Amino acid sequence: MIVDTAQVFPETKGLVLECSGVPSERNTRGTVFWDFDFKTDDGLLYHESVPIWLVGPIFKALKFKEVKPGSYDVEPTLALGRKLKCDIANEDVKGKIYARIKNPVPVDVAAEGSSRNDEIPF
Repeated sequence: MIVDTAQVFPETKGLVLECSGVPSERNTRGTVFWDFDFKTDDGLLYHESVPIWLVGPIFKALKFKEVKPGSYDVEPTLALGRKLKCDIANEDVKGKIYARIKNPVPVDVAAEGSSRNDEIPF
């Protein structure tokens, strides 16, 4: 079996992602990351690992309450089945291509339109 680990998620506009796994927090060499598993409407699986200082827009899009600027009341199990809508862009960073989520919004807000411009690299 050949496994292509260099494959990058394709650039997409208006992609709906459903949280398909319980988000978890991990610490790698002193940096806190949140790991998310998503699936698309057509069944593609999508994993995202986000440093703590960039995870706020995803928490907002998954409808977690911001209790004060930059602090969220997160109950990870509640994220299961929640959806967000976003754009995916691929960016070259020092010769390596990374997918980046742009403009994540809750699906109900996305239907109304949004002028947000949040980016989360992963």
